[in-house]
Amino acid sequence: MYLLVAHKKLTKMQGIEFKFKTNLKGQECIVTITPYLDAVIGLHRWDVDMEDPDKILTVHVADPGHTILVAAAIEKAGYSAVPVSGPVDREG
Repeated sequence: MYLLVAHKKLTKMQGIEFKFKTNLKGQECIVTITPYLDAVIGLHRWDVDMEDPDKILTVHVADPGHTILVAAAIEKAGYSAVPVSGPVDREG
């Protein structure tokens, strides 16, 4: 299975940015997914925009292949993470 998602190349320290639409509902969901995402190898940082209607999860990974691990971690926690298509450029 291959995941094709839009990404934006960042510096080596920041990793590569990917965005996922999730079905997270609130802070308790964030608490639930935290240990799963924190265990993903190559995941530099992550955050969820709970004000976005699609509850967008933004991750910064060392390698594009790690996005499969991110989606699997969210599913293991009991939620879904669907890659967002289109360019990811919020700089202007």
